[in-house]
Amino acid sequence: MVNILGRQRNDEGIDLQSFTGKRLLEFLELSPKEYKSLFERPFLEMSGNHYQKESTAFLGTNSMSAYLKKVEEWLWKEETHFASCLNSETGRLLIEKCSRVLITEHLEHLCDSFPNLLDLGRKEDLERMYNLIVRLEVLNNKVLEAFRERFEVHIANGGQAALSNLAISDGVGSIAYVDTIFEIWHKYSEIAVQSFYKNVGFAASVERACKKFINMDAVTKDSLHDSPELLVDYADDILHNRTMTQDEVEYALNKVIVLLWFVDEKDLAQKSYAVRLSERLIPGDLVFVRRRNNGAINLQAFKSLFDSLGVSPKEYESLFEHPFLEMYGRHYQKESTAFLAINGVSAYLKKAEEWLRNEEANFASYSNCSSTGKLLIERCGHILISEHLKQFGDIFPDLLDPGRKEDLVRMFGLLARIEGSHNNNLKTFHKTFELYVANEGLAALSNLAIADDVEPSAYVDTIFEVWHKYSEISAQCFPRNVGLVASIDRACQKFINRNAVTKDSAYNSLKLLVDYADDLLRNKTMTPEEIEEALHKVIVLFRFVDDKDVLQESYAAKLSERLILGVRMHDEAEVLVIENFREICGFGFARRLTRMFADIETIEVSTTELTESMQPILRSDGLNATFKIKVLGPSFRQIFALHKTLAIPADILLTYERLLSEHYQTKHPGRKLTWLWYCSKNELHTNYLDKKYILITNSWQMVVLLQYNNNDTMSLEGLQVATGITKTHLEWVLTSLVRANILISREQGRYDLNKNFKSRKTRFKLEKQEFRVTQRDGLEAITENRKNALRATIVRIMKTRRTMEHQKLMQEVITLTSEKFVPAVPEIKKAIDYLLEVEYLRREQSSKDTIAYVA
Repeated sequence: MVNILGRQRNDEGIDLQSFTGKRLLEFLELSPKEYKSLFERPFLEMSGNHYQKESTAFLGTNSMSAYLKKVEEWLWKEETHFASCLNSETGRLLIEKCSRVLITEHLEHLCDSFPNLLDLGRKEDLERMYNLIVRLEVLNNKVLEAFRERFEVHIANGGQAALSNLAISDGVGSIAYVDTIFEIWHKYSEIAVQSFYKNVGFAASVERACKKFINMDAVTKDSLHDSPELLVDYADDILHNRTMTQDEVEYALNKVIVLLWFVDEKDLAQKSYAVRLSERLIPGDLVFVRRRNNGAINLQAFKSLFDSLGVSPKEYESLFEHPFLEMYGRHYQKESTAFLAINGVSAYLKKAEEWLRNEEANFASYSNCSSTGKLLIERCGHILISEHLKQFGDIFPDLLDPGRKEDLVRMFGLLARIEGSHNNNLKTFHKTFELYVANEGLAALSNLAIADDVEPSAYVDTIFEVWHKYSEISAQCFPRNVGLVASIDRACQKFINRNAVTKDSAYNSLKLLVDYADDLLRNKTMTPEEIEEALHKVIVLFRFVDDKDVLQESYAAKLSERLILGVRMHDEAEVLVIENFREICGFGFARRLTRMFADIETIEVSTTELTESMQPILRSDGLNATFKIKVLGPSFRQIFALHKTLAIPADILLTYERLLSEHYQTKHPGRKLTWLWYCSKNELHTNYLDKKYILITNSWQMVVLLQYNNNDTMSLEGLQVATGITKTHLEWVLTSLVRANILISREQGRYDLNKNFKSRKTRFKLEKQEFRVTQRDGLEAITENRKNALRATIVRIMKTRRTMEHQKLMQEVITLTSEKFVPAVPEIKKAIDYLLEVEYLRREQSSKDTIAYVA
């Protein structure tokens, strides 16, 4: 069997599959011990002898490179032709035996040729040698270690020799020094990676060897400091080179970064190197010479260079970052001042935008030095923007002209960069903008006030035009600038609540706004789209009303009139206004208005039933009249305060009492009704003239005219007694009847019935004069409510705080009540004095300025 395998090794064509060790055992029935002695040992001995003879002969006539290839071939043949046909243990021992003979017994030859292969850069041969040696590592790891040592010594000697040759020339330059060392490091690092498969031991050998010849060599003359000095010189030369591309600069600086890792005693020397490096990296012209040549400063390279020196972040900031930023600051300070003096603000805005955009483009891409780039942009922003805010502020009002929107966009684009750190400076612009808009609004309303009677529509259109103009400028030029939006709001508050039209009365402005909305919602001719567009104006302006409580009561009163009199024309628009009131005045008020809508539907149904049931009572009283009544619920409480009492005329007194006692109170016992004469409407038929007329009157006019059923003339005093109307209100009513020519005013306060009255119309309304009186009464009710609200707010605060300084208490009261109305300081003081008087509060004896709550 051994002879057969020997013949196969000599390529005599024997079929090994028929002679496997396993079949031999089965056929001969050999025991394992007999198999080893009779076959395995002789076979391995024969194989060793064979390859000892073959390898010696081959080495005698061929190079080491050829021998390495041949050994690879022999081992492959043994593995594929023999080991696979034997049992696994015999196959393993065969490969081990062949490897010992082919490699271990020729280690001296391998070691002798190893340096030559390294010098020639024969990476494939080195890879084969490494793979062969690795086969022996299990047997004896000292073999690979010996090669590692030879590898390290070879690199160190090569480095020393290369630098010795370099030292022969006078004045060794930093570029030649770095290139020589880097070439050696790069060459053997590639071999370690490609031929030795990144073996950690060989990689470490490269580093140790480089450290030896970098720190002590013929060029540096055994000085630890000279080698780093040359490396820094090299970096300095590269960073000042104006002909190299950015990629070339990065590659060159990468050499320095690699080699600095091999420098000894970095902890002692790094700071002095970094100081010197920073002095060289930041000359006055470094950055800007490159900029003029369309170059770019590579901050990433700077940062990597300092990192390689082992410089701490704090030292990096002090040695490089701070001086670098200062240099930039000085440059742009000089450039910006000169440019602004020659070209003006408008051109400067464009230039500053260009400068900052270029800086961002240069530094934004360097992720590992983003902090320096960010600080540099902030520094440039401070110099280019913050230090010229006065010039910006001087021209700002001129830029608000609609034709200069581009300049405004640029200005606030620049200002937005410094918003966080220079908020006080931006507040100046906000105040300027606020004052400008307020003055524009006041001027527009002053022109409008020239007219004797200002229409609500003209008033609203004028205000809305001012608001819309500057809101549009804000949205287009300063998007998302909350401060300027707030400035517009404050400006609108100023000129809406106090202006030439309202004559310093906030209520007059509010009345015009509410009347505008009321006129729209009563309008029969406008389309829903037109109504919605017009309502948008007044809804916007409602937000700027100071006295939200007056707004609520005034709007609710107008809504009550529209609902009660049935003159609402646009229910969808009504709902739209209510939805907006939810934001303007709160959910409670919006819910109250919604409830009024719901109640009026119920009232319409009950009114029909009630009116029909009352007709028999009217006929039984001999009254040839129709009677329609609406019983309002508590949701209409805002108009209860506006009612006036009057004496019911005898003509309808009996019917009035029967309606209450016999009908309504019979069905609804215990309910108390308040008659709202303010909301009532009456039709009177004349019987004293040749022609029949129908007069549509309010309740007070009706009561006065019914007195003339039995009288042709009456005095003011007599009418006052008969009607129960106050003198002031009665004078308004009589004036309306005199203007309508129904009554004739005589001397000594007497009023005669005009029996010669004539009119082309047979049916007409008499002038409504009581409106101002009733609204004044409503304001009186609101004033009283404010007093109570202030007192309740003060008590609520003091219950929580127990003691509080007088001034702080007043400030908190203003804060808590300002959502509904802006309280006057004297009114707050009166409320505090009242609570002191009724002993809800008391002044502390120790400090008269401190108020305490009395439990």
